[in-house]
Amino acid sequence: LPLPFVERFEGRSLGELGITAGDVFPIPSVWRRFKRQTLSVMGEGLKDSVFTEYFSGSTRRAGYGGIGDAVETAVRQVRNAGTKTFTHIYLPQLDTQCHERGVGDDRTETLLAVLDRALGEMAAEVVGQARVVVSADHGLVDTTEETRFFVHDDDDVMECLIVPPTGEPTTPIFHVKSGREGEFAERFEERFGEGYALLTPDESEHLGIYGPGPLSEVMRDRLGTYRAFAVEPSQILYRRRGVDEHASIGVHGGLTRDEMYVPVIVA
Repeated sequence: LPLPFVERFEGRSLGELGITAGDVFPIPSVWRRFKRQTLSVMGEGLKDSVFTEYFSGSTRRAGYGGIGDAVETAVRQVRNAGTKTFTHIYLPQLDTQCHERGVGDDRTETLLAVLDRALGEMAAEVVGQARVVVSADHGLVDTTEETRFFVHDDDDVMECLIVPPTGEPTTPIFHVKSGREGEFAERFEERFGEGYALLTPDESEHLGIYGPGPLSEVMRDRLGTYRAFAVEPSQILYRRRGVDEHASIGVHGGLTRDEMYVPVIVA
């Protein structure tokens, strides 16, 4: 898992397995090139993670305990700086809530109101001194028990794979054993064909799913043999026998408008 930087099933650090941050994140962070006093404001448990070190370009970081703490830290950074600043606040609380409870849950709406109020207060505190930009990396949609499908080690589709499915459960990636590509496609179509389109990297590139231009070799390698795209919000989840792993309600990674389009608010 790249963000916690651990092995998927046993939770061992990828560093223990000889994998470096550069192996997982091969493109250097642009933040190290900023000509501004830079600060990343992260939850205390994320501040010193491998991923945070990478994406911040090893620039200065500060931890926070609650949303109010994060806002206060950002305001203090702007007010005390003697030069131009770039301050990034990472607020994953709404994402976590949507995954666990769903987009339509009343508690999600309450949390959104809390965040809206906190960011509004921050904007008022720095008016005339800084510009506030609020956005996200994705939207989310809810799934139900009827739209969550599980595959196990003894399933027919698993016999054709080198490793269990990777990627987001809404758009799982399949690394198929050499020579068994057609067999896997037939088995997948028989089981999931009504709800999913199975595409090769070449087909995805032709359709421009990942943007204009050709795919990089790193991207091609990570896309495996096939990637499945859900027609409607749903999940294909790999579950080991005897392990009751949590399935999220809110999901992202698919091609629905609610997952792909996010607002950009500038104040």
